[in-house]
Amino acid sequence: MPEEIETQPEEMMEEKPKAGFLEKLKLHRFKILGGALGVFVLAGAVFGAYKLGQRQVRSGPQPTPTPITEATPTPDPTANWKTYQYTEVSEYAYSIKYPPDWSFKEGPGGLIVDFGPVTFHSPGKSYIYSRVTLLKEGGFTFEEIVNNAKLYLDDLKEESIKVQGLDATKLSGTMDEKSNPAEIGYYSQQIYVKRDNGIYLLGLVQNPQEDYKQTFNLMLSTFKFVE
Repeated sequence: MPEEIETQPEEMMEEKPKAGFLEKLKLHRFKILGGALGVFVLAGAVFGAYKLGQRQVRSGPQPTPTPITEATPTPDPTANWKTYQYTEVSEYAYSIKYPPDWSFKEGPGGLIVDFGPVTFHSPGKSYIYSRVTLLKEGGFTFEEIVNNAKLYLDDLKEESIKVQGLDATKLSGTMDEKSNPAEIGYYSQQIYVKRDNGIYLLGLVQNPQEDYKQTFNLMLSTFKFVE
């Protein structure tokens, strides 16, 4: 009996350390698991915030694309006009358009040798005329013909312009007392186009009660040399 009593305390002393180690191991295991769980929770929160930010960016106001506007072609105001063409002398052939409600009358030529003189008459008393003056046979220079025309205009204005890529002189003013008595006081424009073979003249004589300046300019824009 005494031997059994002596061995029991030693066995009990050996079991106590084992029990304390297991308790500590359990405690550390819970801490490790808790720490790992916290990391996963934190990572999930960060990922969720990132996805939410992306969703907000996508759903936010998008820039409105700038619409591309195509230029609308300007309608041709002379599209339905009639066309007059002079081809009798091929060297001086030309064409010009005129309003559909106007009429025209050809020839005769003036004092200087003319080709294809034609007058376009408005429904009123205004008219636009066109003709070709031959320099060589007429014996007049471009400057002499232009200077002669200036003698018949009051309030004269002179301007250098281009017609069909050629140099031209534009005169404008009021027909004076040296003009046709029926046209004294009428407004007039005269375009003298200098070409190698002659001078092309387009003119407007306008009744004071009418205004065909725009019509004259449109007719001038349709003037073409016919090759």
